[in-house]
Amino acid sequence: MVSVTITGPSRLSYGQIMKLAYIVENYGQLSETFVTDLVTGLGQEGIVGRVFTDKSFATPYGGFDLCETPFCHKGQFSTRWLGRCERLLGGSGLEARLGRRSARKILLPALQSFGAEVAYIDHGNNAILAREALVELGVPFVVHFHGRDASKLLASTDYQAEVRNVFCDALAVIVASHHIGRRLVLAGCPPEKIRHVSLGVDFNRIPEPQWEQRRGLPFSVIHVGRLVEKKQPIALLHAFSIVSKHIPEATLTFIGDGPLRSQLEDRVAILGLGASVRMAGPLAHDSVLEELQQHRIYAQHCVTDSQGDQEGFSVSMLEAAACGLPVVSTFHDGIPENVLDGKTGFLVPEYDFEAMAERIIRLLIDHELAEKMGAVGRLRVAENFRIEQRVAAIHAILREVVFHSTQPEKGC
Repeated sequence: MVSVTITGPSRLSYGQIMKLAYIVENYGQLSETFVTDLVTGLGQEGIVGRVFTDKSFATPYGGFDLCETPFCHKGQFSTRWLGRCERLLGGSGLEARLGRRSARKILLPALQSFGAEVAYIDHGNNAILAREALVELGVPFVVHFHGRDASKLLASTDYQAEVRNVFCDALAVIVASHHIGRRLVLAGCPPEKIRHVSLGVDFNRIPEPQWEQRRGLPFSVIHVGRLVEKKQPIALLHAFSIVSKHIPEATLTFIGDGPLRSQLEDRVAILGLGASVRMAGPLAHDSVLEELQQHRIYAQHCVTDSQGDQEGFSVSMLEAAACGLPVVSTFHDGIPENVLDGKTGFLVPEYDFEAMAERIIRLLIDHELAEKMGAVGRLRVAENFRIEQRVAAIHAILREVVFHSTQPEKGC
């Protein structure tokens, strides 16, 4: 993607400390470690910040504090009856306007009290709600789009109109994959505003794989992530059902929870795989890393779900690769930028669980191939996907915005 050039008078001298407003719906969720990792890293870089969030599940470290500000809960589609009335009227946009107005009312005094010089917003739908308060205060902002906000939500004409205002006022739009960047350009984002910054992992927390010990592990496959349609755990289960017919001692572990859990458990029983499939539920991050090191292969069958939602750029796949596991997934969204087909793992077409089963069987049987792919994947993560690299790249964008920014002209 083309880098955006931000010019104009300096807002601050380089001797001053940057004050960052970090705006996110929920802070500290187990499924969004990329949020807490970034906040921690920016704090270590010397940024003074405040996390503005609807709900917190953790406490920020370093130079950040936290302010629970329910701008999303009260700002998004306030009541059910209002939504019903709007649908009866054929979609007037009233609900969205009231949502923005409510979010502005909540965020404006909180941001003003903090005195932010720049804002970082996770997810485009949150940026829609926060935009008016930031523009009114003259605070420049950048937005990170992740997946749903660049896929499913774009099916709404109201969202398309609102997000174009975000594209207009944001000084930079960050994406984790080129695929997401292209979708946003087609949705109206100026190409020069797109910044490609890959997600990263804390490589220093992951020990060197012990290949000799791993050869002694059971024939095991692991999946980490929410049990939702776009990660298609049921397709993975059917792939594993084929695997188990060829390798009866093979096991499959699901780490995570979600709306498909009961359906997945029912399917496990129907397929007679109760003795081979383990439902571990959600685990703390350290426990997830330990589990990854006790398995041979990572698998995740990502698809575009029935509502158009897509997976963005999977951190769990990066962590699996960092642990030396080959990854089996699908040709979907930004995953081919994450997993190199035939080099760090295998990719198959969406919903082709038979092809996924064939690739898993091949890797379980061929230890040398699995170790070779795992080694290449680990080296690639070490060179390209460290959290330190992501923090440094985003810090550079924020510095560029805060020190050399001019607000976009109205009507862009």
